[in-house]
Parts: sequence; C-alpha cells; structure tokens
Amino acid sequence: MNHLRNLLQVFFIVCVMLALQGCGNQYEEKVAENYQMTAQRIVDLGKLLDNNQLRNALIAKNYADKLAYQQPDMADIADMLGRDATSFGTPYTALNRRLQAVNQKPENEQAFNISINELNNLWIASDPVIFNDSLLDTVNTLADLSNGKLPRVNIPKKQAGELITPGNQLVGNPNYGEWKTDSSGNSFWEWYGQYMMLSTVANAVFGGGFGYNRGPIQRDNWYSRQNYSYHQDYGRSSYGSASDRAGWKKSSESLSKKGIKTPPAKKYGSIAGQKRQSNYAANRGSSSKPRGFGSASKRASTYSSYSSSSRGTSSGSRGLKSGK
Repeated sequence: MNHLRNLLQVFFIVCVMLALQGCGNQYEEKVAENYQMTAQRIVDLGKLLDNNQLRNALIAKNYADKLAYQQPDMADIADMLGRDATSFGTPYTALNRRLQAVNQKPENEQAFNISINELNNLWIASDPVIFNDSLLDTVNTLADLSNGKLPRVNIPKKQAGELITPGNQLVGNPNYGEWKTDSSGNSFWEWYGQYMMLSTVANAVFGGGFGYNRGPIQRDNWYSRQNYSYHQDYGRSSYGSASDRAGWKKSSESLSKKGIKTPPAKKYGSIAGQKRQSNYAANRGSSSKPRGFGSASKRASTYSSYSSSSRGTSSGSRGLKSGK
C-alpha cells in the first residue's frame, strides 16, 4: 500500500511538473508569435519611410532642407531633425531597441503580461497612420526653428503663429532626454547628446525661448503650459517603456499635489490617426488577431497615399493576441 502511495505521489509530481512546463511553453509560444508579427510590422514601417511614403516624413525632410538653406548656422540641427524622419532616426530606431528588450521567454503569467503589453504598445506605435502623426512633433520643431518662415502643421491658425520654445514638442519624450533634479530639488529637462543643440539654439538665438527664462526648461513651468505635442497628448502610452509611463504617472501625481494640473489633450494629428487611437483604446486587450495583415506590397500600397495626403485607412487597428 505504501509503495502504491509513493508511486501515486511521484506520478502526481511528474504531472504537475509537466503541466507547469506546458504553461511555460505556452507563454513563450504566444509571445513568440506576437513578437514576430510586431517585428515584421516595424520592418514594413521602415520600408515606408525609406520609400518616402509617409507624408509627414516628407514634410520634415523638406523643412530640414529649407531651414538649412535659409539659416546655414542651423544646418546641423536641421540635418539631425531631418534624419529623425527616416529609418535611421531616433523615433524609428527606438522601436527596434524596445522590441529587442522584450522578454521572449516569460516563465510566469506576470512576465507574460508584461511582454504582451509592451508588444501591444509597439504594435500601435509602428502603425503607419499613427507613426506618421507622431512625426508632427519633428515637423513643428523645424517650423519653430525657422522663426515663422515655415508654417506649423495641424495646429489651429489661432495658435499657429504663437512663438514658443523651439523643441517644446519634444520635451517629455524619453527618446530625446529626461527629467533631472538639481541640488535645490527642482526638476529640469536635460536633452540627450546631439539634441542639446535645441537648448543651445533656444538660449543663444531665441533668448531663452519665448516665455522661459534663459537656461534649462523647468518641469513645473513646462507641465502646466504644454503646447501642441503629439507625444504628450497621444503618444506617451505607445512611444515610451513601462518605466517611462510609471515615471510620468509619478510626476503627474507629484505636481497635482502642488495644484499643477495637466492641460487637457488637444486635437492634434489626422482624423484617421485619431480614429485609429480610439479603436486601439476600445480594443486593448482583445484576443482577436490583428486585422489588415496581407502581403508587404499590399500594406505598402495601402499607405502610399501619405506622400500626397494625410488620409489613412482604418484597417489593422486592433491589438495583438493576448492569449487570454
């Protein structure tokens, strides 16, 4: 009897181990499937950029060339921002870095959910319609650097002529810099590497940047008076990591205690992009397979209208499979 009991116990333990192993494999398989789909989507987006099929990318390149010609002393910063509208630029390469950081072998449900959530955000961020809208921040930064010679895009005429700090649209975007704290406890924006040129230009050429004191942009001042920025109004959840979003939430709560409220989101970008964002929000967590998956050539054709129009399609706007 004891021998039989021991055999049953061993059999039970083996079954449990096999079941756990099966769960682990299931998590890994589902992440692998979604990872491959997202990776291909990012590759397809890069092809659209390389083939000049995103309207705002074309505008950014055109603005960069004109700014460099009109103001030779800004040629370096113009070239840098023009590059950001290509597959070699920061906005696009950041998608690949985030993809590579995804845990492809989650060992439990919590790790699985983290991986799937990040892949879902990357899926949204690499949607050509949404990525095209996100480039408005680059376009309008170039417009601001031209001191009004190049018009802003997708901004109401009433605000289009207002002078603001060049690069204001990029402040708060983790691809371009980060918030630091000085010895007095004040939080200020510090640009990364080559983007420090934006601060130099704002201080040296624009006298501190229209409304800001000469020097770094202070978080409290900037937070309560944000101008049109796709990243701040729509892109934070898709174009930042989980730690970036957590940092933003903590910062928002801290400033809220001081009585500093976040300005309401402004309507910014194409109608197609706004609809796409709304669809993603409604379908977040859906277990359905994303729509709009055909051949690479078909997808490229679908979005080729961006070279002459800001209209897009509504296909492919559902999230990745959660496996739930």
